[in-house]
Amino acid sequence: MNIASMKENIIIQKLESQKDERGNPVETWTEVYRCRACASVPSGSEVYSRHDNSSTSSGYEGSEFYGARQTLLENKIKFSVRYTKKLKDLNTTLYRCIWNGREYNILSVDNVRYKNNIITITAICKDGNMTITEGSAENG
Repeated sequence: MNIASMKENIIIQKLESQKDERGNPVETWTEVYRCRACASVPSGSEVYSRHDNSSTSSGYEGSEFYGARQTLLENKIKFSVRYTKKLKDLNTTLYRCIWNGREYNILSVDNVRYKNNIITITAICKDGNMTITEGSAENG
């Protein structure tokens, strides 16, 4: 991984549960780490559906979501960041990424070859509208 290719700013947040003044649980997102990343579209799986993990030969994955008779497709992206001890507990259930003002739910985390150099985070845009400007993400 070429460190110079890490041109995108991302924020990694953790879901924390706290109690309000009445003792009710309140979940809040807290910033854990702000860093530079390389953002790329995973090859062969540019589109992901929230409800189906099966893939077809066209490289697209998906199923139809029948809310208001619309098909809901979401975009998958891969972030590569430098390893830090702040991310050693990074997982898919308690963490998310913020990139270009959009929230991305983490699908997988890979400490590449367990060398503690690069972490690859595969994520999906929460609102389904990932915006990639020219030069901001490379096909990878």
